[in-house]
Amino acid sequence: MYPREAIKRYTIIQFLELVAFVGILILIWSFIRIPLWAMIILVALWIGKDIVLFPLVWRAYEGGHAAQADPMIGMEGVALSEIQPTGYVEVRGERWKAELISGTSPLKPGEKITVTDISGLKLLVKHADHG
Repeated sequence: MYPREAIKRYTIIQFLELVAFVGILILIWSFIRIPLWAMIILVALWIGKDIVLFPLVWRAYEGGHAAQADPMIGMEGVALSEIQPTGYVEVRGERWKAELISGTSPLKPGEKITVTDISGLKLLVKHADHG
């Protein structure tokens, strides 16, 4: 079935959207007298839309830590510049800004690195030969 965390997040977000939608309907109703039955049908359609779309989008609402989900963690690459404590590396053919993890000696260009974590758009790296 679907993870509880995904259901919870989706429900909260869709509930807030429903509240906004009902608020807009009430605002429109104050200018144009829409029949109550029409408003109820519109709200039911809105809820139906949320129910129909959930199976298609639930993965976007899954929880989890970025480090566990990110395939970059554990990848190896090469230092493009001297890194002490920051510099640039190449991983999977892409150039990244990198920072050494604490307690790591500086890296020279061409040395192999291993990605240990990600902080925003910066890779945290160490020497590849360190176990």
